[in-house]
Amino acid sequence: MHVSVKTFTRTQTIAKTEDLGEFELTFSPVYDTYVEVKGNKAVIGYTAYDSDCENPMTSCDCMGEFIVGDSRSKNYLPHLGLESTSYRGDIFRDLECDGVHEKAVALLKERLILDQDFLDYCEEKFERVTEEDKADMAFMESCIDQIDWGPYGDVIPSWLESSWVSAQNDAWDQLYDQGKIGTYLAVPCRWHESVHGPGTSQAYPCSLEDCNAVWIPTKHDLPNLNIEGASYQTLYANAVAYAKGCLDEYIKWCNGDCYGIVVETYTREDSESDWELVESDHCWGYIGSEYAEEEVKGLFESTCNNYLKEEVQ
Repeated sequence: MHVSVKTFTRTQTIAKTEDLGEFELTFSPVYDTYVEVKGNKAVIGYTAYDSDCENPMTSCDCMGEFIVGDSRSKNYLPHLGLESTSYRGDIFRDLECDGVHEKAVALLKERLILDQDFLDYCEEKFERVTEEDKADMAFMESCIDQIDWGPYGDVIPSWLESSWVSAQNDAWDQLYDQGKIGTYLAVPCRWHESVHGPGTSQAYPCSLEDCNAVWIPTKHDLPNLNIEGASYQTLYANAVAYAKGCLDEYIKWCNGDCYGIVVETYTREDSESDWELVESDHCWGYIGSEYAEEEVKGLFESTCNNYLKEEVQ
């Protein structure tokens, strides 16, 4: 059945079918519009653009982490706790990886804020810690922030140095558990943002030499990647294929390939009356036109079977 669709205002879209009259739609269709009419009942299904679709990399589990590096740096993978060799099965524990320092300082604040030895150290170090200051959590946190915890920073007591090393190791472990650093299944990628204008972003797995980004599986992804008894080469090939699927969906989102599916039911008193909307059933957040079209077709057929059943009887 041929359907012509015309948008008159930003909020009014009319679908017109041959010999069946006009239907006022709730949204503006993007692709094909499905129509089924039985007597004085009708069902219309279509897809519409979703401008508020959430980023799948941040809103969904099992999508991994996608980190874009400095395109001028060819050797930033070790900074993420990854070996910069063709075989990255050996993880090395670099406490200067991204995020470790900040997380370690946060852990120290939790552990030292009420530690009497640290309070005494602050009093000696900053020479202005009073009993009132010791009760002021914000002031004690500022004392921690004033210490240079780097390898070439302040000379600190051995007991405090051991606390700092412990906090760094715990921070590394937490980031590793989250899959953000240290995973041997990280995939080097190439990232191009809007290569030839809006809607042309690209991201794909590549060689280590050509990469300017990295896809890293999180703890949610690792169960999908691990194959018992498989070699590293097999596991890594599985990770590359998995990463490609995640990046394909992410790029569709970047390029605005996002939709909602809409199925609307109508009724009229007789063949001379106007069609009136009964219900608009819509769901959003579908990434990729093919996926959205498949889903709206299924919902349309299901609605036809239920809504038009009485009319057929």
